Amino acid sequence: MFSRLLPSLTSPLHYLAILPLLLFLPANLNGQSDSFDVPDPATWFPAGSSWNSDLPTPADHLGWDVGTWHITHDQLASYMRHLAELSDRIELRQHSVTHGGRAGLTLIITSPDNHTRLEEIRRNQQRLTDPALSRDVDLETMPVVVSLGYSIHGNEPSGANASMIVAWHLAAAESEEIESLLEESVILLDPSLNPDGLQRFSTWVNMHRGHTPTTDPRSLEFNEPWPTGRTNYYWFDLNRDWLPVQHPVSRGRVLQFHHWRPNVFADFHEMGEENTYFFQPGVPSRTWPLTPQRNQELTSRLATRHAEALEETHQLFYSEETFDDFYIGKGSTYPDVQGAIGILFEQGSSRGHLRESSLGLRPFHETIRNQVTTSLSTLRGAQEMRIDLLEWMRTFYQEAVEDAGQSPVAGHLIGDSVDSGRNQRMLEMLLPHQIDVRPLEEPVQLGGTQFQPGQAWFIPNDQPQSRLVASLFARPTTFQDSLFYDVSAWTLPLATNLPWVEVQRNETARLALGPALPTPGSPYEQTRGDILQVSPDMHSLPSAYSYLIPWTHDHSPALLYRLQEAGIRARVATTSFTARTPDGRVEAKHGSILIHPGIQEMALEDVTSLLERLSNEFNVPVHPISEGLTPEGVDLGSPSFRPLQQPSVALLTGEGVSSEYEAGEVWHLLNRRMKMPLSRIDVDQVHRTGLNRYTSIVMVSGSYSTLSESGLDTLRDWIRQGGTLILIRGAVSWAIEQELIPYSLRQTDEDPATGSPLPYASMSATRGADVIGGAIFSARIDTTHPLGYGYQTDKLHTFRNSTIVLDPDGLNRWSMPLTYEQEPLVAGYVSDQHLENLRSTPAIAVSSIGQGRVIAMTDNPNFRGFWIGTEKLFLNALFFGHTTHEGTVNE
Repeated sequence: MFSRLLPSLTSPLHYLAILPLLLFLPANLNGQSDSFDVPDPATWFPAGSSWNSDLPTPADHLGWDVGTWHITHDQLASYMRHLAELSDRIELRQHSVTHGGRAGLTLIITSPDNHTRLEEIRRNQQRLTDPALSRDVDLETMPVVVSLGYSIHGNEPSGANASMIVAWHLAAAESEEIESLLEESVILLDPSLNPDGLQRFSTWVNMHRGHTPTTDPRSLEFNEPWPTGRTNYYWFDLNRDWLPVQHPVSRGRVLQFHHWRPNVFADFHEMGEENTYFFQPGVPSRTWPLTPQRNQELTSRLATRHAEALEETHQLFYSEETFDDFYIGKGSTYPDVQGAIGILFEQGSSRGHLRESSLGLRPFHETIRNQVTTSLSTLRGAQEMRIDLLEWMRTFYQEAVEDAGQSPVAGHLIGDSVDSGRNQRMLEMLLPHQIDVRPLEEPVQLGGTQFQPGQAWFIPNDQPQSRLVASLFARPTTFQDSLFYDVSAWTLPLATNLPWVEVQRNETARLALGPALPTPGSPYEQTRGDILQVSPDMHSLPSAYSYLIPWTHDHSPALLYRLQEAGIRARVATTSFTARTPDGRVEAKHGSILIHPGIQEMALEDVTSLLERLSNEFNVPVHPISEGLTPEGVDLGSPSFRPLQQPSVALLTGEGVSSEYEAGEVWHLLNRRMKMPLSRIDVDQVHRTGLNRYTSIVMVSGSYSTLSESGLDTLRDWIRQGGTLILIRGAVSWAIEQELIPYSLRQTDEDPATGSPLPYASMSATRGADVIGGAIFSARIDTTHPLGYGYQTDKLHTFRNSTIVLDPDGLNRWSMPLTYEQEPLVAGYVSDQHLENLRSTPAIAVSSIGQGRVIAMTDNPNFRGFWIGTEKLFLNALFFGHTTHEGTVNE
């Protein structure tokens, strides 16, 4: 390793600089052992392997062998760019830019001859997904397309580090075997699916690496601080973002998937250090019902290749346990409903460089070697199964269209006639998946709902993506297995809270539809990964006595915040009324925002100009009001209009906050969608932080063990003086334990650990089935309550992944704006005991401490950034929490 450094020393001063190192070398080489003397990766390949010496190894580029240090993303990108410049087997493309400004890269690796006809290969691959074209495709001449994706969780680094060895080998290896592989394959290698997380983790672990290794799991090297490198810049789990595509790198990744339509997608992860090595198939009883059996058969065939390869290196491994193929929004399952084979690889982690475990010392380089091994077994297996994999993709889409044609349901009509913002966000989630979406062109009433042209869309079942469409609109409530690795329901129209009907085949004649909306194209031409935009209808705004902004639009909160930033004083209507406009009367509901020029510090014409510009920017209507006296209800000067504060929000973060996901969802919503600054305050600093500048403080799930008594007192005093504390999910339990809120939790009648004896072997499954891993429930929202402002109906669907249930006994009847229905389950799994416990209980409760408010939300309203239906609850708490009348809360 050190010999690579010596030729670069050109000055005597350089030798002086490394004299301590040179003095240390003999002892190190002849002494006990330097555990960081990792083996040359060339020794991981069969004896006699050879490589083109003109192409740099990772060690040539870095100055150290892979596994000596953890690769940072900038080093990784630098090597991949350099290798691509020198190799005629590689073309490097950029598919996205992360929130942190780092490039999402893909290396397209194949033979030089294939590179000359790359577009032809890609177009033939696309034809396999179109039953009208696929029958004429000659599979014998087609290469198989394999995608290798590494380390979507940044602190599972063996994959990203392995990607360098895999790329070098594919670029430089010299043998008939490698030439055959490249001639019959197109390989899409993504070296880091989470650049920001990888950079965060590698910086930490390298910073705490000792030159004399420490293997103690309690050492800093193995215990990264909050937030961990698992997540992206905004602390999201990107492996759950394949369906919602809320982040630029996710959108680029999904667009690339559809641009190429790989036959195999290999997804490289890590798990706990006490584990060995896992590869799919997963637990057979936990496969998504719409995944064809043929998919699992092909996955099992590939699994034999991984087993053989790992046996050669004497590694322990397992399959068909622990992990499942149920939630289709992960990298290993998303391909399964699209004619491809998704494979999850899980390597027992070293976390640092050398770590103790019950399996012995686990060196980092060994975890990297295993990922290299299964990368190559995936490629060899795909090459051997090339015709079968290509045939499966063709057959999958033919069968998908045939099956869809036999369904009595022709498709789904969805859209809100008022809220264009939620409509836009729904389309942003659908279109990157290459789903056929057709606009409604004439009004129609179906299922008791009126749908309007330009505000509703039809998603037909009769399309190649029919199985993906069915998965997005499914509402499963019965399951073969009751234990889930991830969520058990994710129904898109319930998440967006949009009006939705299933259209029967005999009803399609009533629909006047336009041509399918264009879907995003190549990710390489859209590297910023910007959110899809729907152009607003531009309009002018006349000068008026006053102005009214409806709160029914998704973008209304962002518009209001921009007005407040500009110094505009706003008031909210706490009752409904009718007002006169130049175009006639307008019905104003609870939560409508009044902007009266007469109380502003800027001139009337400037107020009008600002409102017009922001109305067009956010595509939210602003109604000019002609008179202060209203035809019905309160007049515009009524005390029923409450003055609003500009939100100034703090989020408690750091050790003791158990869910960086929930914290990140708050940060992302306010920072990216609302363009609102958010102060993130470490929990252990609350006692020394002046909280008076904040109107609201948010606490997500956590133990808050580092919040001192003085910090808790500081928080209480801030609430008493008029602050609004918003508690999400686990923070509700914490607040009850601290007697911060006068509630109690309702417990289930049955503890799975008590009662009649059960086999010891059933303990894990029984306890797992008692957890609400992620299901959808119906609730009733009081649209007259400040937290219910802007909702057009009183029915709302919430996402629940906890067993926290508030006991309604003794609660003020006006302090529960959202309550579960008596029969609340809509989709997903929940045990009978938990379902019974949940009936008719509050999902939100409001209480007061002095002049302030505490808003307790038992569910996460911002789940994964795409549960748009409940997002407004959280924003209402920020904007209107302080307006809740004291008589409607507990004292």
